[in-house]
Parts: sequence; structure tokens; C-alpha cells
Amino acid sequence: MENKMDKETRLIIESYTQKQMSLREIAVLINRDHHYVARRLKSNQIEVMKRNKPLKTKVIQERHMYPGTCEVCQKDFDSGNRKQRFCSHKCRGEAKRLKLFTRIDSISEIRECPFCGEEFSCRAKSIQKYCTRRCFDLQHSKRMAGENNPSYINGSSYNKRSFRGEDWNIIRQRIYVRDNYTCQNCKVKCVGRDRATRETYHLIIQCHHIKHYENPEDNHDSNLITLCVSCHGKAHGELDQ
Repeated sequence: MENKMDKETRLIIESYTQKQMSLREIAVLINRDHHYVARRLKSNQIEVMKRNKPLKTKVIQERHMYPGTCEVCQKDFDSGNRKQRFCSHKCRGEAKRLKLFTRIDSISEIRECPFCGEEFSCRAKSIQKYCTRRCFDLQHSKRMAGENNPSYINGSSYNKRSFRGEDWNIIRQRIYVRDNYTCQNCKVKCVGRDRATRETYHLIIQCHHIKHYENPEDNHDSNLITLCVSCHGKAHGELDQ
């Protein structure tokens, strides 16, 4: 047992003083805890550096520096980071150009949007499910329609004058995209209500039924066009022609 312990202690000392391995690396090597490694070193009168650093390091301006060799220019350098692979930002950029390394965050994959079905590229570690924020909003609007909405009470909102069907938000957004967010009467680019100012209030985007709405069957694309609020009022005779 003592011979085994002597061999293990000798391995710990050689790994720490000659190979400049850290406590945790030695612990993995001998299948022990790093606290055990520290105790063995101290019992043999070997100074254990703070922050789990190897014994042999350079001290420059009160900082422990680790010697290394740049993987691009093969130049020797000292760094405060033991795992640093490049001597400068220039060499790191060159390594990235030569594709000597790839960050996990930069690995991308192709996913399919559950709303529109379009494929899109995103980071592999990302939790993104939809190709755009618009698709997420439209899917959320569809998911929260009717009794699925926590604010649903008795369906009385279906009797409101402004009600145009449960999927009205999705339909009108599709019409806006088709018409490139442009009023089909005055041919002026419209703006959203949340972005409208006093000068552009008359250009707020709205969706107009060519044939007056009576039931959700009137929400087909050929019966809908994009109008600004000014032209929409004129179409309904609410403003003077």
C-alpha cells in the first residue's frame, strides 16, 4: 500500500512541478479529488499556487504568465491565460480565416418554421423556432384566439361591429405583405399605428373589404386590399371625396 502511495505521490509531484499541470488535471489523471492532490503536495513541502495554477509560471508585474507558442506564426509568447492559442488578434483573425478553429456558437443548422413552413438558418445552440418575429406573432395570435385566450369570457366579442373572424390578424398581415404595405388607391407607403406621428397619421395601414363584410367567408384574398386610413375612410363614404 505504501509503495502504491509513493508511486502516486511521485506522479503528483512530477505532474505539478515538471509538466505544469493544474490540480484538477492531476486529479482527473489519478482519479482523485483536487483537494486530495493539494494535500499531497503540501505534505511534501511543495507550495501550491492560488487559483489552482501550476507551480512554474513567470511573474510579470505581479501577474502569473504562462508560456505558449502561437499556432499561426509559431512565435513564443507569454499570456495570463493558460489556454491562449494565438499571440495576437491578427493571428487569431488569420486562424479564423484559415478555419483552424470553429466556435460552438458559430455552428449553424437548418430548421423549418412551424408557421410558414419556410426553412431558415440559425445557431445550433439557439432556441429559435420561427424564421421571423412576424411569424411568431401571427402564430401566437392564432394560438390565443377564442377560448384559448385567458381573457375569453362568453364570446360576446364576436358580436362587435369590428369583428372580422378569429384569424383576421393573420389574414390582413398576409394582405399587407402581398401589397408591399402600400395603399392600393394613392400608392403611398403606409405606416403602422404604433409608428404613426401627427404628420403621418393619415397613412396608417388598414385592410379593406371590396365587398362589404358579412361573414368570415368574405375574407378571401381577392376581396381584400391594403388602404391607408384616409383612403379607407373615403371608400366607406366617411370622408368627402
